[in-house]
Amino acid sequence: MANKIDELSVTVIIPSRSYDFLLETCICETRKLYENVPIIIILDENSNLPKFDFNNVKVIMSDRKNISSKRNLGVKNCDTEYIAFLDSDAYLCKNWLENAIGFLKENPDYSVVTGNYFGPENESFMQTCIRLVQFSPLFINPSLVKLIEQDAKDSDEKIFAAANVIMRRNDYLKTGGMNENIYINEDTEFSDRLYENGYKIRFKSDVSIYHRICMLYPFLRKIFCWGYYKLNMYVQERKCPKLGNYFTKNVKKYFLPHILMLICIISVFFQKNSAVITVPLLFAAGVLIIQSFLSAQKLKQRKISGFFIILYVSVLFCAVFLISSLLGFLNIKIKSIQQLYKQY
Repeated sequence: MANKIDELSVTVIIPSRSYDFLLETCICETRKLYENVPIIIILDENSNLPKFDFNNVKVIMSDRKNISSKRNLGVKNCDTEYIAFLDSDAYLCKNWLENAIGFLKENPDYSVVTGNYFGPENESFMQTCIRLVQFSPLFINPSLVKLIEQDAKDSDEKIFAAANVIMRRNDYLKTGGMNENIYINEDTEFSDRLYENGYKIRFKSDVSIYHRICMLYPFLRKIFCWGYYKLNMYVQERKCPKLGNYFTKNVKKYFLPHILMLICIISVFFQKNSAVITVPLLFAAGVLIIQSFLSAQKLKQRKISGFFIILYVSVLFCAVFLISSLLGFLNIKIKSIQQLYKQY
């Protein structure tokens, strides 16, 4: 049984665009487990905030739209020993804080604890398939694949996703917080910076949350933004070293599989020999089929067959990502790209 914690030693920080049903559910579920933990929610300035009856909840209105700046603002407005980041479309598994803070107290050389992202009980079949595609090795940093694995083992990590993070506040401040100049992969950039500065990150399977996955159209809209923004940032970093080198040094993790597929597709248009055309097409199809098969195996424990749906979503993912990556690489301006990206 997890030891009780001092609830006033940690602040839960939840950034959101507006106060909606998901955010209210997140706060309610947090309060069911922790009656007194301070909660800070950071909303857009133009949000309408309905009256609610929650104790020890602080609301901050921000004119900054990106999630990194909102998290930084939340940290600046608390003074607890620990901070916990939670997305507004998530809620907690039992003993979330007890297991994380208990580990940090017992292991003072560690700075961060993170854990699994499970699907809510009411998750639809399509959402489950999208989750498996999003967290498959071809489409996400390989270090994050284990986030959705039921039998994931505890381990030291180099990066984390900030929808489920508990860490020491002083360590957050010492490293300068999250980079407010980026709004996609701001959490992996921050955790990568933490790791390079000697701060230790621990993945614990008993520090878990339920995290909602959006449906197909919003998901593809995110994919479009991922492809455009990441490759565009890579181009901008190459032109201006002052922007840093995060996307440049991680180009293989983020883009290599997609670049290989793009080469395969382009070869179709430039090769006249039908045999030469067949090889790259078979390669691209084979990669997607194998990955979809492996992802579909994870549905077997539910006695559900989802291979063709997963393959369908994977093909859409690749098509959207490749098109948007090409637009980003060519630096073709897209109006309000940040507004398309409903990250939280």
